[in-house]
Amino acid sequence: NLLEPDYSDNIKNLQLFTLDVAALYPSIRPELALTALEDALNSDTNFSQELKAALHEFTDLIFRESFVTYQGEGYINKEGIPTGNCISRQVADVTMHWLLFKQIKGKMKNWSLVDLWRRFIDDVLGVWLGTVRQFNLFVEQLNKLAEPFGIRFADQQIGKTVNFLDITLTLDTYNQIQYRLYRKETDARNYLRTDSFHPHHVFESVAFSQMIRIIERNSQDSTCVEDLMELKADLSKSGHNSVKLEEIEPRAVVRVLENTHGANRSKESENADNLVFSVQHSSDNIQLKKLIHELGPDIRRICGDIRVIFATRKHPSIGNRVVKNRQLGNKAECPQKTSQKCSAPGCKTCPVLFDLDSKIMVNGMELNLDESLTCKDKHIIYVAQCQQCRAIEGSEDTYFGQTLTPFHIRLNGHRNKFNIDDRALYEHSALSMHCYDVHKDTFSFDCFKFGIVKKTKPSLLDREEARFCAKFRTNVWGLNRMEIKR
Repeated sequence: NLLEPDYSDNIKNLQLFTLDVAALYPSIRPELALTALEDALNSDTNFSQELKAALHEFTDLIFRESFVTYQGEGYINKEGIPTGNCISRQVADVTMHWLLFKQIKGKMKNWSLVDLWRRFIDDVLGVWLGTVRQFNLFVEQLNKLAEPFGIRFADQQIGKTVNFLDITLTLDTYNQIQYRLYRKETDARNYLRTDSFHPHHVFESVAFSQMIRIIERNSQDSTCVEDLMELKADLSKSGHNSVKLEEIEPRAVVRVLENTHGANRSKESENADNLVFSVQHSSDNIQLKKLIHELGPDIRRICGDIRVIFATRKHPSIGNRVVKNRQLGNKAECPQKTSQKCSAPGCKTCPVLFDLDSKIMVNGMELNLDESLTCKDKHIIYVAQCQQCRAIEGSEDTYFGQTLTPFHIRLNGHRNKFNIDDRALYEHSALSMHCYDVHKDTFSFDCFKFGIVKKTKPSLLDREEARFCAKFRTNVWGLNRMEIKR
């Protein structure tokens, strides 16, 4: 939509400008974001009051409970709203709109000199009708009005050429906006090497998608050709075949044209009826689709305004025959586990596990165990609770841990640390240290009961352990805050 404005060439002071907010997410105060969200919800008549209240409450909950992990520790935000959260971008967008157009715009003196305003979250692009001095005064007043809200606009640009996101925009001699792909100086232009261990089609997809990106982000053929030549040179350095790249380039041009015309065709065919054919998956389907596409005008002339769609059925596979077979996967033949105990003869872990009907309370909150897991599972988060301290209200009694190895092997490691005569051993476990400090007279591994809380990916163990520690506050009031020797 950047090319839509039609400016007369007799406007002498016409210039482009960009603005950017410094440290957006840390600068947005949660209470300010909630006010902006409430204003946006109140202006929408499609949502019920119950839904609006729920959105407001859940957003506030996310602000209060979000945290990040670093080197095994959990951290909460002291300033601003969470960065990278599932709602961060939407909340920032709503807040910026509320701030600019509900709180600031009406107080600005030179807003009439802004002829075009486009914003992506905190990045602003516009067309300025005044002088550079007037623009600097505009930014100065804008920052003065935004200061009470904790927002400051920085890194402004103004001129005939500016960089905005991943494009460079220029006003030509006719005051029309032209654009081309923008690359930062720090862009190393290193692409996936063809000698890496990936399927062959992946390398072709990289070149194809990058060419499409360049074609779509160039409004002039001359700059597009220059950028494509640079791309092909960079891809060749990564091992791509130059002849193959020349074959891919025209396909990328055709795809961009199809996408451009396809957007218009999709609007025309919104009301068209669908004629669906179910066909078996085959390489011949491509030729069949091309034939139907060529015969499209004749089909519409005979059948009316319809769209022909092919629904492809996959060939039978082992997954269809065995894994997804309802008879083989009958739940009656695969009963759910009702205990975390493996019941293996001589297992030392089973006696110290919680019964699944036990009610486990941690700092006033109930903790649920995963009934589908046993002490032979690995990659899990587990809980340990001192049974002697459990009976004493206000005592620190709970510990959350993780293990890559099977759970019963991890408990053997804890058990080996319970040697009161060897300080070098018991100082290496939070559980044995707790018993030594609080229950020295009854120093025993049997003081604890254990349970498996969750199974997860190995790469997420640190994050999940930190999450449970933060949720149940065992890193504040619990055994996870104990310092042990490594």
